[in-house]
Amino acid sequence: MTTIAAVLAMAAHVDGVNASTLDMTGLAQKGGPVTSHIRFAARDTAIEGPRVPTAALDVLLASDMVVSCGAEALALMNGERTRAFANGTVAPTAEFAIRQTQSIDEAQMVRTLEQAARDLQVRDVAGIAETLFGDTLYSNMMLVGMAFQAGSLPLSLSAIEAAIHLNGVAIDANLKALAAGRILVANPKALLDVLPGRTTVQPMELDERIAFLADELTRYHDAKYAARYRDLVERVREADSARGVGGMRLTRTVVENLYRLMAVKDEYEVARLYSEPEFREKLLATFADPKTLKVMLAPPLLSRTDPATGRPKKRAFGPWIFSAFALLAASRRLRGTVFDPFGYTAERKAERALLARYMDDLALILNQLEEGNYGLLVELARVPDMIRGFGPVKEASMVRAHEKRAQLLGRFNAGGPATNLDDDSDGHFREAAE
Repeated sequence: MTTIAAVLAMAAHVDGVNASTLDMTGLAQKGGPVTSHIRFAARDTAIEGPRVPTAALDVLLASDMVVSCGAEALALMNGERTRAFANGTVAPTAEFAIRQTQSIDEAQMVRTLEQAARDLQVRDVAGIAETLFGDTLYSNMMLVGMAFQAGSLPLSLSAIEAAIHLNGVAIDANLKALAAGRILVANPKALLDVLPGRTTVQPMELDERIAFLADELTRYHDAKYAARYRDLVERVREADSARGVGGMRLTRTVVENLYRLMAVKDEYEVARLYSEPEFREKLLATFADPKTLKVMLAPPLLSRTDPATGRPKKRAFGPWIFSAFALLAASRRLRGTVFDPFGYTAERKAERALLARYMDDLALILNQLEEGNYGLLVELARVPDMIRGFGPVKEASMVRAHEKRAQLLGRFNAGGPATNLDDDSDGHFREAAE
């Protein structure tokens, strides 16, 4: 897709304005960040180099705040002249892909841009673009619309629209994205109030959350499996209510993490999700011919390890795979039985061991609830939250979670033998999950 800088350069040509562009691509990683420089000048004025000089930036279109808050971009900004228009939706970084966590502070990035710029306008541009046009790519053109409406571009509206036509890519959607960006500056409330499906999501009450996750477990496996979850959560809830410190923080932690361990995304669950009628409807609404689709999978019994990555190598499966998904989803009650062909893999065995170990930890937690270690108990109950990803990624996170658990148990064991788990003193938790 043609870059926004190229579209603006084309618009400058239409308006009779000199322009030069330069795309600076991050080469440290494939698909790294791109910083585009564009400079304008009157027709009879030469542009000395395409790169914006240090502290001479007039307009920043910050489609990615992580990149815009980097040293290179900040060096171009000037607190007396730079006007910044930023997308407030922060995309996941490589840190999230590798560690399944995000340490960046969005509020701090906004403050950084505020300090570096003359003025700053931040909107959930990517979220609005996805809602209106089905793709966050249109956020770039929305930022152009914001900058134009604010009087920060030396170009006419007709020239920008003409450049979009000349570019020939998604003309109608880009024109609408340009208009949406203008409205975000001229009358943001008018746009935000009419966006479809953009309502404030309120956190669920505890009863509602338990009911929701139990319903998910019914669809995941069956009603009996969901009842086991409810029973375990209720035991923790009763103890927390009677002996906890208030706030039900322990219960809420167990509600989420027990569900995480009972609803692992295994082969049966992947098949069920692909077989859902809602997914089929989205396919039909998005693609003209779903029969040509291919799904990239790495089936545990069929995939080989990719020597380049050390991870299972994915293969392409044609549309017939959806029939196989439906059959596999219908067989999900085989999960965990002797007839489960996937249950003998190392990953599935490790997941069952994790759940059994969590039952031991819940027994310890309830036994120690009156000993004044409430915060430490909550941290122990939260350990499964460290386990993310699939395959080798999940294996590595399991190791980190095991180390964290060992550290927490070490702090318990310093208090005396009553914290020893080896006797499996509360086996009914383990039985409830089997």
